[in-house]
Amino acid sequence: MFTPRAVLLVNLLFCATVAAFNLPGQQCNRCHLATVTSYERSQMANAAIGQEFLKHWKNDDQSEKCLLCHSPSNTRGIICQDCHSGDGHQQGLADEVSVCARCHDAPGENTVRSYRKSMASMQGLVCTSCHLDFKNTGHEFLGPSTPGFMTDVVNLKLSLRKQQNELNAIIQIRHKAGHSLPGGTIGRSVWLKIDAFDRYCRVIESSQVRFGWLKTQHGDMIDNSLLAAKTKMIEIPILDREKTAGIDARMIYRFAPGAIDLMDEREILLEQKSYILSQSLMNCVDLNEGVKFIK
Repeated sequence: MFTPRAVLLVNLLFCATVAAFNLPGQQCNRCHLATVTSYERSQMANAAIGQEFLKHWKNDDQSEKCLLCHSPSNTRGIICQDCHSGDGHQQGLADEVSVCARCHDAPGENTVRSYRKSMASMQGLVCTSCHLDFKNTGHEFLGPSTPGFMTDVVNLKLSLRKQQNELNAIIQIRHKAGHSLPGGTIGRSVWLKIDAFDRYCRVIESSQVRFGWLKTQHGDMIDNSLLAAKTKMIEIPILDREKTAGIDARMIYRFAPGAIDLMDEREILLEQKSYILSQSLMNCVDLNEGVKFIK
């Protein structure tokens, strides 16, 4: 006799089609049709059949632990009852933040824990204050995958410190999110990328700093996320001061795990600042890296 979990595992491994799973609101849509219809399009409603999840889940030996959050009721994702629990007519969220914390504070997540210490929490904002569009009475949760959602989230300042023969780039990072960035699971990250250019617009130095979960040499995971409402200051030495004519700093949000040079078609440029040391760089507006130097 196959258990519901076993059937789900077979579906995920060999089918992974929407038809193979129950819809998220078969009982709720009789009264809340518009809400259920919009929610069915969300990533949460399809959390167990997304190609990105399936790829990493299969590489993780199909761990059932992942399905506790991605398919708690053995469906294609999160269904209404998973959050609005109760018998008969479902009730609203008695403690919205605690409900979200069931998964968003699971191993490899710190989203809600960091939110509880943030200014957003102190101001009485909750998760859906930012991640749900109440104007349209829909239930499509908003997040980094939503076009425009990350616009103006990060503020980046770039300056230089010159001392004797040394040249250092000083970067200040601050963000408006109500929790640490990048948030989400272990694979997501925010990168700071610093490039130094010569007078011919060629990259002569490049440095990267990754924010998010980091794996130590002993295999342990540590949290190196950008804290909410806290300014992060980083100083990066520019080794070839004589040849450096311009410096470019970018903050990049990435969905895919791994190094920044690996392909991630969904990555988002959060903010970019540049510093000109030579007027010859004023003509460098069509670089291969997409850098545009500004005053």
